[in-house]
Order: sequence, then structure tokens, then C-alpha cells
Amino acid sequence: MFDVLSKPKVSELKKMKLFADVSQNTIESIVGAFVIRRLKKKEVLLASDQPNHHLYQVLSGKLCVFLESSLEEPVCCFGPGEPVGELSIIDSSATSAFVVAEEDTRLLVLEDTQVWSLVEESHAFSRNLLQSLAQRLRQANQVISNKIRMEDSFYHFGMLDVLTGMHSRRWFEQMIPRALRRCFIEGKPFSVLMTDIDNFSSFNELYGRIGGDMALNKIAQTIQQHLRATELAVRYEGDKLLVILPDTDLLHTRRVAERLRQKIMYTDIPATGGRILPSLTLSVGIAQATTDQSVEEFMEVVLVALNRAKEMGRNFVSD
Repeated sequence: MFDVLSKPKVSELKKMKLFADVSQNTIESIVGAFVIRRLKKKEVLLASDQPNHHLYQVLSGKLCVFLESSLEEPVCCFGPGEPVGELSIIDSSATSAFVVAEEDTRLLVLEDTQVWSLVEESHAFSRNLLQSLAQRLRQANQVISNKIRMEDSFYHFGMLDVLTGMHSRRWFEQMIPRALRRCFIEGKPFSVLMTDIDNFSSFNELYGRIGGDMALNKIAQTIQQHLRATELAVRYEGDKLLVILPDTDLLHTRRVAERLRQKIMYTDIPATGGRILPSLTLSVGIAQATTDQSVEEFMEVVLVALNRAKEMGRNFVSD
């Protein structure tokens, strides 16, 4: 929500890292052109892989950065005086993460043309922008390093499934109570879809364990490629694969399930020696959680829906 009636004060700008040592005259000449934006708690400022043409300065409140989903822990947070969005301004590329308001937040908004005008006019602003960029790169390097160590530990402690690259059931069982509680507190829907590969035992008998493993891997990869960043995939058990859909009601969950079912139906399965094995189909059960359900009761509803899809002839979506 843009607040066109409110303008930042010169004193506020002078406290910001980007305007450190920028001359009073330069600040006074541009302060009237800036816009204030207000975010409510949990409102998304930037979404991953979206264009961005603004640089934001936090005037008050707090923003947090998430690489994949707001269900995960933030990689970093920004408070008053700190800039957000400069990377996508500098290289004219899409954003690489989600930026969400951790609390009600007030932002100073600079359009990309204003940023480049300041770069040309003020050496101090240019220096500050470069320093901010260097800090972001150091943070990115640290995040990459931490992510590699985390993935290594996840595999070591069984939190990621090696064959599919999906989260493991152990991870799911640790995460699901917290995720459900968070959605209920925020008054948002929470749904899950569970897939079962139709006639997978017969496929394994016909093409062997290696063929079955390659089929499971291909299906898992295809599912993950067609999910949004906030939708998380889990290898629940055997050939049962599960997708977590936060902030998603049952109607949209059915659409996601149908899209995945149809995609898998036309996906060839690679095999050793360059062979292509026949495609497989999925039966899918979907369910939306209710506030009076325990985790166990919710998962029982999902499994009943999955069994219903198989009883209806397989290659079907059921709630």
C-alpha cells in the first residue's frame, strides 16, 4: 500500500546507509520525489523470480528473506536504515528470494531511474551502493556455504531422501505440526496432496529394481519442477510422494493435483542404455486441514482420499 500523502524527512534519509555522506543539497533536492510504502505483518514485498524495478529502504519495522518458503527459517532480516532490492536493480534481473514483512513495516521506495540518477550525481551514494552490494555478496556466499553444510547434515541425519531429492518423511513429521499451527494462527488454508504410482509393483517386476528406481526418480523430479517455491515435496514412503501446499484451499489443490497427474501421464521414463520405458500414472488424494484436526487425523483423511482415487480406477484425483 503506497502512502502518497506521507513523505520521508531529510533527517530519516541521512541515517540510512545509502545516504551516508551524501550532501544535504542532494538529499533536499530529491526527498520530495520519493514514495512511502506500508506493509502489514506477513505481507510479501518481493517474490522469487519476479521482476523488480524498485529499491526499498526500511524506515521502520522489519523484513525477512526466505529462499524457498516462509515455512522455513529466514536467511537474513533487515531493519531500519537498511536497503532491499538493490541486486535486481543493478543487474536488471528477476529477484532470487522472497522478502516478507516480519512486522508492520514502513518503506522508502526509489524507482530504478532515481537510483541511477543518484549514482551519476553523487559519488558518496555510488560508494554506499557498492558497499551494500559487497555486503550482499558476502551474505550470499555465507548462505551458500551454510546451505551446503545443511544439506550434508540433512542427508546424514535422514532429512532428505537420496533417491528422489525430496524431503524425507522424518523431516515432514518434524515440520508438519509447526506448519499447521502457523497457518491456523494466521487464518490461512493448508492442504496436502499425496500420490501413489499406479501398478508400481508390476512395473518393478517387469523392469527390475533399477528401472523402478529410475522411474521413481524421474517422477519425483518432474513433480518438483512443476511446483511453486512455496510448495514442498516429500517422499512419504515407498512410491507414495506428498506435496505440502500452504496458503492453498482444496479447490486450488485439486488444480495442482490434476496438473501433476496429467504431466506424469505423458512423461517418458529413461532407462539404462538409452532406452525409454513406458510412462506411468498417478492416483492422487487431496485434503485441506481443519482447525479441530490433529496431525494424525489430517493424514488419515489424506490416505483415505488416496485410497478412494485408486478404488475409482486409478489415474484419478479424489478428496
